[in-house]
Amino acid sequence: TQALAGVCSAAGAEASQSGWKFFPRPEDGSASADADSTRCVYILRGLPGSGKSHLVDALRRRLSVDGASVKVCSADEFFIGRADGAGGASEKDVESVHDGISAAARYDFSNAGIRRAHIFCLEQFLEALNASTPSIVIDNTNVQVWQYALYMRLAALCGYRSRVVQLQCKSAEVARQFAERCAHNVPLPAVLRMLEAWETDPLAEVVAPVIKPSDRLNMDAVIGDAGGASGGPQCAKIYYVGVFLSQKSRRNLLQAYPATHTDNVPTEMHCTLHFMPDEAEVTASYTLGSKVSMLVRGCADDGRNQAVAVRLQGTSDTKCANAHPHITISFVNDSAAKFSNDLLEEWSAAGKPLQKSPGADLFLSGTVGCMITQPPFDSLSIITDNERLRRVLHTPFPGPRHAPPSVVIEPADQHNIVETLYIYDFDGTLADPPGPVTGRLLYEKLTGTQWPYPSWLAIPESLQP
Repeated sequence: TQALAGVCSAAGAEASQSGWKFFPRPEDGSASADADSTRCVYILRGLPGSGKSHLVDALRRRLSVDGASVKVCSADEFFIGRADGAGGASEKDVESVHDGISAAARYDFSNAGIRRAHIFCLEQFLEALNASTPSIVIDNTNVQVWQYALYMRLAALCGYRSRVVQLQCKSAEVARQFAERCAHNVPLPAVLRMLEAWETDPLAEVVAPVIKPSDRLNMDAVIGDAGGASGGPQCAKIYYVGVFLSQKSRRNLLQAYPATHTDNVPTEMHCTLHFMPDEAEVTASYTLGSKVSMLVRGCADDGRNQAVAVRLQGTSDTKCANAHPHITISFVNDSAAKFSNDLLEEWSAAGKPLQKSPGADLFLSGTVGCMITQPPFDSLSIITDNERLRRVLHTPFPGPRHAPPSVVIEPADQHNIVETLYIYDFDGTLADPPGPVTGRLLYEKLTGTQWPYPSWLAIPESLQP
């Protein structure tokens, strides 16, 4: 965050001196008065060796048919032909691997240079936006969605559409094939770690990589509606179907099974029924808005994820695509809710008993809903009505003129009413709150008790001082 803030501050300072115009936000609050549906940012995702450079070359050929300019931004460019091993080369020493650089050029990677490499990539992207380059390609691994979220936001605010293109990796065996042919010699263990940490992006266009000589990239899928003069609109996509707990049930669950990893406690607790289904599957199998009761069978916690196994009542378990229906209670910072299913699967395979809360059986109630993602900012919405879902999925997003929306939750049911809103400002943009050390002392002085949590950030009580 500090690195990106530094880039933006530096870019702003340079803008005032060099006359960069950037794209102002007009008075009506829209993203750009110059929004043009023909301009697009292509964000590539893929493991090392998956064929991103091959895809970049194909994109360049496809997009520059009519002489249109294409700019490729890549952190790898920073390590091409560097003068030292610490990421210290100047910009003029760094030539793009996609701009005709010779195969003999030295690729000199250094962990110490990763931060500067990504700053370099972002600077190149800002310059391309400023130059109104029609097509911009972000060529990075992008294992996690947050790693390219800023590019999408900047693109939309500057009047560009964005399209995420992912080179598919179906298994560890495919990842091994990628590692064997990786031009930058990324070791297999590192590639496998990236595969394990891979985050699903439901808005990404997933294309098959070129593995055999007979394979061909599906460039029509890569370009999609974003290319050419059509500048086709984007629509929402279904992320998952789940049973979303009422606020009362959430409180009862946390009272019976207190969160052990307080850094990450989901606000909208749910039991996932089907991950990334298509519209036909949702229509045929689920009545959105219906009430569901769940019996808590017990809790599992491996020190990284904490989840309770549940048994759905009043609806067939066959409607749940997960082998182990569950609700994630909490997880550590370097984990994610998606690993709770693996936790319960391992727990079951090992024959470990689930931990039961003392007292009577705990029943939870919730509403069947559909979590969707909406362009251009991947905002999340919970839909609890089948007809509304149909309308949302078939209503195109009109373009990138709108300001970034907040997370939207349909107020169709009592469980979705916001009771408390916490606003954190630890970067000092709006206020100057105390940090973890000073904050703990102030909390103790204010309340007379010691700080009860292992961490400070994102804890509501941290706002008291």
